[in-house]
Amino acid sequence: TGTHFAGTSTGVITTWYWQFGDGTNSATNHTTTHTYLTAGTHSVTLTVTSDSGCYKSYTDTVKVNFLPKSKFVSDSICVFAPLQFKDSSSVTGSTISSWHWQFGSMGSSTQQNPVATFTSSGTYSVTLSVTSAQGCIGFSSQLVQVMPLPVPDFNFSPQYGALPLTVNFHNQSSGALNYLWSFSDGGHSTLDSLSHVYQNPGVYYIKLLSESKFGCKDSL
Repeated sequence: TGTHFAGTSTGVITTWYWQFGDGTNSATNHTTTHTYLTAGTHSVTLTVTSDSGCYKSYTDTVKVNFLPKSKFVSDSICVFAPLQFKDSSSVTGSTISSWHWQFGSMGSSTQQNPVATFTSSGTYSVTLSVTSAQGCIGFSSQLVQVMPLPVPDFNFSPQYGALPLTVNFHNQSSGALNYLWSFSDGGHSTLDSLSHVYQNPGVYYIKLLSESKFGCKDSL
């Protein structure tokens, strides 16, 4: 947005001439708006001419503050895993006084370094708006890729029998690359599908941990 100027000269004024001190533009309206492209202190001069041809100039200064530079660090993440966002915004000659994060459709935060959890996979546009102590606003956006979880699944047979009992486990997971089986008798395996021999009587609870190529994990 630009800086608004309004002349308050009295009398019958026929012409208004503004000089904004940055060497770029001038204006001939009673009120005007000018956009400065560089920060700093600028001398603004208004020259008015009356209906009798007399003219007078008035000069004042306007301070243009630096816009804050919004910047943050993020990463790709798995669904339901907390993602730490790290603000690295800055502003010349001032400080950042407030932050506003928008995590696509997954909510917002006013913390400087928030943690967000995405409950659905996909690509999200994350925006950080920062406000300086002078009220100037800067913003930036990044795309965050949220990876889906694998879907672990398996069946096995037989479900019971005489010892030693050989049980065949058939992996039916989807979206997975690596596996870890736990057979509840101290045995483990990283094979896809396999057979396991139980030597002792009891009831055993089988766990399959599946890991995707993105490093996302889920278990059954």
